[in-house]
Amino acid sequence: MARSSGEWGRFVKEAAKIMKWVDPTIEIMAASTVDPDWNINLLKEVGDWLDWISIHAYWDILNDIYKPAPYETCMYHSTQIEEKIFKAGYILGSHGLLGKIRVAFDERNLRSWHHPNFRTAGREDILAKDEHDNNQDYTMADAVFAACFLNQCLRHCDLVGMAYFSPVVNTRGAIYADPDGIVLLPSCFVFELYTKYMGDSVVDT
Repeated sequence: MARSSGEWGRFVKEAAKIMKWVDPTIEIMAASTVDPDWNINLLKEVGDWLDWISIHAYWDILNDIYKPAPYETCMYHSTQIEEKIFKAGYILGSHGLLGKIRVAFDERNLRSWHHPNFRTAGREDILAKDEHDNNQDYTMADAVFAACFLNQCLRHCDLVGMAYFSPVVNTRGAIYADPDGIVLLPSCFVFELYTKYMGDSVVDT
């Protein structure tokens, strides 16, 4: 397991060589962050091999204390989405890699996972994760934030090529499922609206 950006870059480069040797058409993605130092070291080492860098983002951080932010705070968070895209774009541009490497938001959600003491993984931590499935905690704030996120990805579709909601089912998912049935949470309806009514053109407003 790589412990530094330098180690990670070298590991990715060797893996990319082997993967391309097996299948020259494969696209290579490297786990990244919006941290400049990490990305700069990664791109110096392996930028020529990459097609994608992946970044993760959560805005309402609930790691240790489970207290979901109110609507107004979530709306403030919606104004911070673009900052992460800009940062990734600036770093790629500084290496002359805009247009060659694109961004995949391959893990993102408004609210982070609740896992206190996750490194020790005791019984308390396991029980705490049940908080994720309190369906009454998912509100219009989650839906509006999800729509704002999709709009920003579309606004920057020249740079952002993929964006995944994490996860899809349960534990912060857009769908809650148990033996008695399923509940479609607010974010799920946003995806439904976008798939049904999204047009073919992106208009910068």
